Amino acid sequence: PGSRRASRRPSIPRASSTPGACTKACKLRRKTSGQNEGHYDAKLEHALDLYLDLLDSHINQGIFVLDPKNRNESERKKYECARLMLLNAGVSLQSYKKFYRPINLQTKDVVILFRVVFEGIVNALYVISSHSDVATKAFKHARQKKLRPHGRSIQIGPYETVVQMLNPPDNLDELVNEFTSAKGRELNWTSDSLMQRIEVIAAKFGKGMYLTLGGTYHGNYGISSEYIHSSLFSAIDFIGKKSNEEFYRDMIQTLWTSLTGCGMAVISLLDALEIETQIAEFRKASKTLQELTLSICENVGETQK
Repeated sequence: PGSRRASRRPSIPRASSTPGACTKACKLRRKTSGQNEGHYDAKLEHALDLYLDLLDSHINQGIFVLDPKNRNESERKKYECARLMLLNAGVSLQSYKKFYRPINLQTKDVVILFRVVFEGIVNALYVISSHSDVATKAFKHARQKKLRPHGRSIQIGPYETVVQMLNPPDNLDELVNEFTSAKGRELNWTSDSLMQRIEVIAAKFGKGMYLTLGGTYHGNYGISSEYIHSSLFSAIDFIGKKSNEEFYRDMIQTLWTSLTGCGMAVISLLDALEIETQIAEFRKASKTLQELTLSICENVGETQK
């Protein structure tokens, strides 16, 4: 079996000037080949499924109770915007299942999924916490984003690229100009940074948001940025392991750390929904999820010792 596997392996181009690099590449390929075959653990998979589905059900509850019907115009716009953001976060949360069946090299990308889920929940709560003008601006930004490249050129080295769209809207310039600075730079739908959005959320829903959202941001966000931008750190972080056993153990920790980070964001959502809707069950659900998340973090920590 070993020889057959080796025969299927693509050959690495020889370079007489860099024999050391080729040797290292061969060693790296052999080292990661077993990791990419995957590791199945039925109990772990079941536990991950249960926790993930619980988080997803709470997000769906948020989408349900933030129904814009029978709301005034100001609340309707905010709730429509927040529901779409929560829906997007929930869909990405379910994508986690694709990265631990089995656990392999691709499992590392759950770190990126965390970012989508976390920011989706933060943005939804930020919109609810803000004046309706923020939601209105978010909808305007979304409308112009895909249309923005029309008629614009970009100079890359000696080349210039120009994008032309069929039948652009008549008010395209008006839409684009609202999100363009005086120096021609593109503007976001909000000028607040992610930390500033968390501060806005905490001002409305309480200081506990600094712990559940701010603490998660501090512990997880920077690492996820390294993976999104494919830095050298991100490569060393998941490949630079001594053995397959250590690799799988590290991937399991990465899975739970990422998923419990999403759990902390969902706890924030439940706490906010209890205040926003005056439905007491959300507080009970938040307490239950807090206890479960803490238990998971403690158990995962024990397995790493």
